[in-house]
Amino acid sequence: MLDIREIEDITVIKPLWEALNRHHINHSRHYKDAFLNRTFENRIKKFDDVDDYRLEVICQSNKPLGYILGSVKEDIGEIDSFYIYDDLRGMGLGEYLMKRMITWFESKNTRSVTLDIAAGNEEVIMFYQKMGFNIKKYTMELGDKR
Repeated sequence: MLDIREIEDITVIKPLWEALNRHHINHSRHYKDAFLNRTFENRIKKFDDVDDYRLEVICQSNKPLGYILGSVKEDIGEIDSFYIYDDLRGMGLGEYLMKRMITWFESKNTRSVTLDIAAGNEEVIMFYQKMGFNIKKYTMELGDKR
């Protein structure tokens, strides 16, 4: 049986975050090294400097199988990280988590909610658009090959 619960200890999602990072390594067209050099410990330092955050985890027998992590700084909400193991996708769990997170952002009176999509992971754009997000800008970076 699956259950979804709010958890304060971010470290419980480390294996899931690492799976997401591997996904980005495998799909990145130009910046594999950036993902190879990322560590979970460095990534979660960000949450020392936010006003509030919320982590919801999908569990089965206390084993995390997916999560959504959002934060608020000043009046800006951000979907910081979102991942569900492949075999649980397509069951509506992602939509459910996202709607709960958006409701939480609304309760925090955020002015806007943002998220970043790594190049190479464009397959998620339609899901986010379905959830009400729109593309605001494309950010490009001059590569190493000049």
